[in-house]
Amino acid sequence: MALTLMVACSSADKTETFDITKEFAKANEDFEDKRHEDARQKFENIIRMDTQYVYAPLAQLRIADSYVADDNPELAIEEFRRFLDTYPRHKYASYAQYNIGLVYFKLIKGPERGYGAALNALDAFRELNALYPRNPYRQDAELKIEYSENIIAEHELMVGSFYFKRTAYHGAIERLEGLVEAFPKYGDNPEVLWRLAVSHKGLGDHARSDEYLQRLISLFPDSKYVMKAKKHISKLQDE
Repeated sequence: MALTLMVACSSADKTETFDITKEFAKANEDFEDKRHEDARQKFENIIRMDTQYVYAPLAQLRIADSYVADDNPELAIEEFRRFLDTYPRHKYASYAQYNIGLVYFKLIKGPERGYGAALNALDAFRELNALYPRNPYRQDAELKIEYSENIIAEHELMVGSFYFKRTAYHGAIERLEGLVEAFPKYGDNPEVLWRLAVSHKGLGDHARSDEYLQRLISLFPDSKYVMKAKKHISKLQDE
């Protein structure tokens, strides 16, 4: 009797088929109901069983999405990257790349503590537009690129100002000229021009100092930084 039962069960197991469509629907239901761990287990099972790769790519994305929902940025990025490594030409590849940038972008906490996240977000969004020029997220990505650039630039200006205030002019010039090289629009920033004019004067490079001072006066004749630059340079000349 026991042997017969075992054989019967074994036979039933062999005839039972794995319905990927139903499993995917159940996994999505778990996801929508915020049972993310249960959803991930089902999605991982789908990835293992889907030899035709119909649902497997979508399951991989949903795993990444679930970590975003769980506020776990490291694992979310890891899973989005896994998708791109596995399915680089998939129609949702741009979605994965965009979300990598978005996860980093949400970690930005201003210029003091958001520098690293802004760098990573900038790289991710630039890569998105380079690899997928017709992606549907391009306009939003451009806005986030601009914001990330501003955060990075503000950070570099803060560091350059730190060196400047301590008369560490070599460090100030390195940071501020690096800022202008990376983000040319900051070459027209009056504070940057003022600090560069004074820093070069402090190192005895009168030609470069005059170059930045004249640019400052030409672009911003009424700026408070014009008077500050003249006073600071005059003080250096008297020392």
